Amino acid sequence: GIEVSLLVQARDSFGNRKRDGGNWVEVFGQGRTAVVSDMQTGVYLARYVTTVAGQYDWTVHVDGASVWNHHVQGTSPFIVETVAAQSFPPYCRVEGDGVYGGILKIPVTFDIITFDQFQNPRYAGGLDLFDRFR
Repeated sequence: GIEVSLLVQARDSFGNRKRDGGNWVEVFGQGRTAVVSDMQTGVYLARYVTTVAGQYDWTVHVDGASVWNHHVQGTSPFIVETVAAQSFPPYCRVEGDGVYGGILKIPVTFDIITFDQFQNPRYAGGLDLFDRFR
């Protein structure tokens, strides 16, 4: 899988950034828990591994309290969008009439359907293509 990281900045009751570690930080969602490392600077690194592209809702607790999410003006969850990794040619395929040949001066087409190494479909970029027809 691909490791994804989230940074959590701890704050005091006045909203000031904490400069030391020692808080109890939990990050969890979708039936799993991230591994959290205390950087001893008030910052906590949460890591998890994913193989499926999609939207993940993560709940963050510091010392047992839900963390405020400024984007939604409420507490957790935080929405993290995981996109497909780079295209992986062994899982890609070609479809369409042009795959099987054509007739001189009559256009034919084909589509290249790309997937990453975890078989997530890719919808944009990720594979350098060039055409060489003889």
